[in-house]
Amino acid sequence: MSRAPPRHRDHDDESSQNTTSRGRHPSGLGPFREILSRESAPVAEKNNVSGAAGLPSPVTRKSNVSSACTPCRRLKTKCDGRTPCSSCVSKGTEEACIYDVDNRRKGVLKRMLHDSQQETTQLQSILDYLRSANATSAAAVLSQIRQGLTTSELIRYIETLPAAGVPKESVGAEDLEGVHQHGCRDVPGPLEWTSVVQDQGILNHLVDLFFCWQYHQLPILSKPDFLDAMKAGDTRFCSPALVNAILAAGCSLYEPADPSAYPQGVKVLADQFMEEAERLIQEELVQGKYTLTSIQALAIMSMQDIAAGKETIMWFHLGLAVMMAINLALDNDASHDAAGTGESGRLTYWGLFIADRLAAFTLGRLPQMRTVGHPRKPQHPSIGESDIWVPMMNLTRESGFRRPENFAQVVSCQYELFEIVNDILSSFYHPGQDATTHDVNALYMRLLEWRNKQPTEMDPIPYAVPNIYHLRLLYHAAILILFRPYMQSTTEGLSVEPTLVCKEAASAILHIEAIYDQCYGLRFAPIYYLNYIYAAAFVYVTVLAEPQALKFFLQCMQYIKTMGKYYQRPAETAFHLMLSMLLKQDIKLPRSVRGELVGLVPLEPYEELFVDSIQRAYEDQALLASGLMSPGRPAQLGEMEQPMSSGTPGSLSFSDSRETPVEDFLVGELAFESGLLPDLLEDGTDDTLGRRW
Repeated sequence: MSRAPPRHRDHDDESSQNTTSRGRHPSGLGPFREILSRESAPVAEKNNVSGAAGLPSPVTRKSNVSSACTPCRRLKTKCDGRTPCSSCVSKGTEEACIYDVDNRRKGVLKRMLHDSQQETTQLQSILDYLRSANATSAAAVLSQIRQGLTTSELIRYIETLPAAGVPKESVGAEDLEGVHQHGCRDVPGPLEWTSVVQDQGILNHLVDLFFCWQYHQLPILSKPDFLDAMKAGDTRFCSPALVNAILAAGCSLYEPADPSAYPQGVKVLADQFMEEAERLIQEELVQGKYTLTSIQALAIMSMQDIAAGKETIMWFHLGLAVMMAINLALDNDASHDAAGTGESGRLTYWGLFIADRLAAFTLGRLPQMRTVGHPRKPQHPSIGESDIWVPMMNLTRESGFRRPENFAQVVSCQYELFEIVNDILSSFYHPGQDATTHDVNALYMRLLEWRNKQPTEMDPIPYAVPNIYHLRLLYHAAILILFRPYMQSTTEGLSVEPTLVCKEAASAILHIEAIYDQCYGLRFAPIYYLNYIYAAAFVYVTVLAEPQALKFFLQCMQYIKTMGKYYQRPAETAFHLMLSMLLKQDIKLPRSVRGELVGLVPLEPYEELFVDSIQRAYEDQALLASGLMSPGRPAQLGEMEQPMSSGTPGSLSFSDSRETPVEDFLVGELAFESGLLPDLLEDGTDDTLGRRW
């Protein structure tokens, strides 16, 4: 027999048994009865007034208070929102019952709404541009999106691109002004000139980096002619090999916003551009073609070889460029007009002249390009108001630092300075010829005359154009190569005191590089800056006993360490050479400075350099080590002027051998006989020449 389910006691049953005592009508409303709040229940008992249907009048629920008065908020008591509130009335503080209207939450909401609407408008603008732009411009914008740019940055980037729907032929004067200021940002770009990367935005950015930071130190091509030719597909002033060489140079300054896009590093991308350029030049050589663009590409590639520490490959690229220039008779001024190259041919010749002399100056050799005559120097007409330089940092330009480029004026001074440098190299490195004091004095006077002709706008002030810094650094380095061999000698007949002149030049180099570092950072410094700061460090080592010399020496080494992040192999070479020279000359350093030299190369082989205390001056230790001073006898001034080594002037080699040309005091092929750099030229470890050529 089934049992009936138990009857659950309902809450309404319990409440209906005592409705009279609670003021409820006997009929009750079950679950539909009025639910009263605690505050309303007593009021219902006192005011038990029935309505028309015999039901109690509904009790109004108390509304929530959005804000309390100032006293209640301070005391954290309940406030009913009235004026005055019941709490203040009960306390007798009606006058203090003031409400502070708080609109902060409303302001935040309005601001959020405005930002959201603005972002929506920007996104709609980007979408509209992508719908109406051609495939090249749309690909460039898509590349920037993948780089992680914000909507505001994308809008600014789109503003730099040609207007959507405007044909290429309709580029006007306004666009040409942007070409001179910002490289290739207003032209179609190098997408059709390379097969390495098919990302228009990245390729444009690499070309911009080259023209912003590297073009001025090697003006071997006409930027307007190149950009116009790249836009129009003109192979007279633009070629795939030249574009790939420029892209490889731009990679040395490129820092991708998304490093994961290049898991093997940007260096691999630069190597791919270099390999593509070499392959294309090799094809031209097989066909027997010699073009201006190939010469320009090889000169630019030589700069990258120096930055990578590949001096042999650099020397080969420059030699090939010189051979092409001779075959094209670029040294004959009449040939330029006959061939129709005009100023572009002359610019190529003098750009190669600079590249060859700069490489020879860096490595301490005679230049390869030694022609009987020279064509006249090219004319560089000023572009006027559009001749503006704006520094490029990452993917943006710092428009607040707009400076007149003064390209024509700087290049003219550059030609004159390198002609003096060419004579310095011939005087010091020509086989069987030693520079006399008369030669040194004459060359020094030419340098001073060049310096005195420089206008004030060519001074390396903060935020100057980078080519001005490079020009002045080269000037001071030329003074060092003249007088450094005589710093501790008793040579008579010099018009100035060598040590004083060298210290002034080293101080100027350190000062200029400090300004450049503060303004733009050594990230955007060319490889030659490392050579100049190394030369300054060598001067401070020579006078290490003097006040502040150790401080300046350590500052130079810090700059070399910083540049080692971007030019690793040359910086490591500079460190090894400097520390080995100190070790060989038995020059000691305080152990307290060891930490400032840690980080670039292992210091374990050089532990003998660091001592806990230095009992005598640095020059006494050097003299003791060289045998020029007996123990216990103080150093005399005449002894201090004796040479530290018997090597060839301008060399860091301390050997007596004079059979081979001197190796330069700058970073390059130095001190091979000591075994410090057995693989610097990579003859036994790098078969690049055999594989590629």
